[in-house]
Amino acid sequence: MGTPRFFAAGTGLPPHQPVPLDVLLLQIERHVRLEQAAAESFINQPSSASLHSRTMSPLAH
Repeated sequence: MGTPRFFAAGTGLPPHQPVPLDVLLLQIERHVRLEQAAAESFINQPSSASLHSRTMSPLAH
């Protein structure tokens, strides 16, 4: 029997499936494009609201 997993015990989650590299790269490229668009929007019309607004990226920080 393997080592008990304290935090994962009884969760019923499926085993971790690695994300293919090409999918990960596409997600990062999309994130960068969305962040660039947000920055360009702020440069064109700077405001406190546009500075603190979230982007549409699912990888938001």
